Amino acid sequence: AGDTSNGSLHEMGACQPCAWFWKPSGCQNGKDCMRCHQCPEGELKARKKVKRTLMRLGLVTPKAQVEYPMAARGGFELPIV
Repeated sequence: AGDTSNGSLHEMGACQPCAWFWKPSGCQNGKDCMRCHQCPEGELKARKKVKRTLMRLGLVTPKAQVEYPMAARGGFELPIV
């Protein structure tokens, strides 16, 4: 189950680790999963930690949040800024 069609992305460090692969229940998508199953356990957490540090240092900026699925369905109102 460690196979992925994104092997070349993993080699370049441009892959996106699967959050479910190392969980006890495993990834339910198997070979159809679009995320990387070759990354070692803890890789997702390590990348998030690096990103947080870079953001604190001002070296990267967060992506703009443009998705408001509940607002699109009328679930709540967006705050006026």
